[in-house]
Amino acid sequence: MNSTAYVEKISSLFGRIIANSLQLQIPDELVDVDLTYQQLHALIYINQHTSCSIGDLASGLAITHPAAVKLIERMQRKGLVTKNEDLQDRRVSCITLTIIGRTVVESVQARRSETISRALENMTLKEQQGLISGLEKLLAASLGSESLIESTCLRCGVSHMSNCVVNRAHVALTGSGIEKT
Repeated sequence: MNSTAYVEKISSLFGRIIANSLQLQIPDELVDVDLTYQQLHALIYINQHTSCSIGDLASGLAITHPAAVKLIERMQRKGLVTKNEDLQDRRVSCITLTIIGRTVVESVQARRSETISRALENMTLKEQQGLISGLEKLLAASLGSESLIESTCLRCGVSHMSNCVVNRAHVALTGSGIEKT
């Protein structure tokens, strides 16, 4: 058996399971909200960053500023976010989630957690620790350049962990941690 090919296959399957758990299972009261994958990622990013500007969102999602402006406009029309002038700098717009936007994020995150929890229930503690260790080693071995680390980082905002495998790879490569955004 070719280990590389098998790791590629199970990694793809794992990614597909996680992506499927993110499918937009929107609560019944929000069924009229039609979201794209990018809008969902934007909502999650905004939720993780308490003071998020359009520029921050563009940087965090690796899109252009004009694309972020259009994304925010579409999400505003759907009632998912609000845009307000920054009190310190009127050139900057602060983006926040509405109740509907927050409900969507919470629903999707709960579904993802349930999917992972169900899978972990079928594993012993030793198997769970082995899975975590193996995934971390695979990620660490794969993060060989600063640009790859930069594009892989989730920009976790308030949930940033200094011991994250991506942050540890950044420290090993550059000598400093990823700045909490």
